[in-house]
Amino acid sequence: MLTTEILPIATPPRLYSAEEYLHLCDKFGAWFEMVQGRIYWRFNGEVLPDSVLQTLFSSTPDDLLKTYPMATSNHGKIISNLHYALRTSLVGKPYFVYAQAPSIYIALTGGYRIPDVTVVPKEEKFTTDGIILNPIIIVEVLSPSTQQIDRVAKLKEYKHIETLKEYILIEQDQLLIEHYLKQTATTWLYQTYESLTETLHLPTINSQLKVEEIYQGVEL
Repeated sequence: MLTTEILPIATPPRLYSAEEYLHLCDKFGAWFEMVQGRIYWRFNGEVLPDSVLQTLFSSTPDDLLKTYPMATSNHGKIISNLHYALRTSLVGKPYFVYAQAPSIYIALTGGYRIPDVTVVPKEEKFTTDGIILNPIIIVEVLSPSTQQIDRVAKLKEYKHIETLKEYILIEQDQLLIEHYLKQTATTWLYQTYESLTETLHLPTINSQLKVEEIYQGVEL
């Protein structure tokens, strides 16, 4: 007599709403991103399990969050240096710079990203939930666990933001800055900076930043 083994049907992963994602950000801070209904831990690109998310929604489990990686010292220093350099260069100009907040809406995926640094025009455009709609420059500081996401997934997503003119990637463990400058709707100019004596040119906001200032205090 033949018997047929009945295998359990896999439960599809739960997809989360924008309201749930934004609730987490309001509750804990800029630690999460969302793509196509899945919520990710921002510092390593890991999809958070439903069990973890349900715990986060229902309580404030400090010990649970401590098990996930956070930004490194180098990462924090580069963001701080860059934010200061940009703010200084933008004095008197019609632009504003944010560090690690607020979220950017990605129409391509219906998701949300939180870039490390974002430059916006003085006439900012937000959703009713406070999500930026018109970034002109986005910067991501790379780490070993996120560089593939930043170089591939986010590059594709950000290039579809109509207002975006420049995308910058900064290595935190070696001296390397990658700069994408929009030429046309489908063409971007790519340039790298690998010396402390070089100057990063940002034509969209008519600013120049010294590479040595961006890496000040960073251990390479």
